[in-house]
Amino acid sequence: MTILVCPLSKVMSLIATHAPERIVSLLDPGFMFPETGPAYFGRHLRLHVHDVHVPIEGQVVPTAKHVGDLLAFLTPWSRNAPMLIHCRAGIGGPPRRRS
Repeated sequence: MTILVCPLSKVMSLIATHAPERIVSLLDPGFMFPETGPAYFGRHLRLHVHDVHVPIEGQVVPTAKHVGDLLAFLTPWSRNAPMLIHCRAGIGGPPRRRS
């Protein structure tokens, strides 16, 4: 089982190189999702969320519904080919304290 994780800028090159079975896009609402073509019809999940970890006015925080959609999308994955997951920059995560 292979899971590829990358920024938006690398999506098309990883599709060309690895031919993933499924693609998950995590992008801000209103941001352009990559056009992956007819080969990925029904195999490309587009989740409209902001990269936030706590509610912020005007931003879409990930919810249990997003997680449910993701789990339903992953269930039919055969694991014979990679899964590709990407966000815009590939650097999300909670802030870390520096010592």
